[in-house]
Amino acid sequence: MIILDTPVDEENTGDSLQLSLGVAPTNPLYFTTSAVEFDDPNESVTLLNNSGIILGTDALTILDSPSDSGRTRQLKSLTVYNADIASSIITLILNDNGILVTILTITINIGDTLQYNDGEGFRVIDSNGNIKIISLAAPVVIETFVENQTNPGAATLTDAYVVPTGKFEFQVTVVNRSAVATAFRWSIAIAGAADNDIQYKAYDTAIAGNDIYVSETYKVNGTDVIRVYATLATLSFGINGILRA
Repeated sequence: MIILDTPVDEENTGDSLQLSLGVAPTNPLYFTTSAVEFDDPNESVTLLNNSGIILGTDALTILDSPSDSGRTRQLKSLTVYNADIASSIITLILNDNGILVTILTITINIGDTLQYNDGEGFRVIDSNGNIKIISLAAPVVIETFVENQTNPGAATLTDAYVVPTGKFEFQVTVVNRSAVATAFRWSIAIAGAADNDIQYKAYDTAIAGNDIYVSETYKVNGTDVIRVYATLATLSFGINGILRA
């Protein structure tokens, strides 16, 4: 599966799928894509189709990032037809929120078509309709459930969880184990940046005695750090979610 799950917002540059050529062609190459966008909360599906030409060597975006948080886009099919007068080197790139990951680099001859179908993988078809090359499907995304538990000391900003790799979708829970009201903070430090006011999702947020706080769902990337802070040492923090790598 090829999935895009990060929209463009104030914290993210978003995900996209791109094509690039090794050498600028004399005649353009033609591409088509078919994808779906899932809106999990509403359980709705939107069909997305795109087509165009590739003329130069600059990376061309063929599938944009999801339209909003909580939505994902999945590539269902892709074709690239070589209408040039020479063979062409094609590279398919996943722009993972600013990190470029090469999915496939392949040479296709004059009249060849590179084809991808979700669940089947890649193949090259010649001008007579014969299958020339079949590859394995795109890399499988491995999901791991993370349940991180932290009990920080009073008034101590603590690195509760460092995202190791991939993408992490999570919620933060805070439990006040005491009958005494207190307050807490938590933040997301992109790539482990030094503490800064712009990182905070909750700041000196009050929590009543024996109460529970649950955050909304957030998505972060590998090397990002989730930090927590308790005014009193009576708070238990939980960071629970799915790590996709």
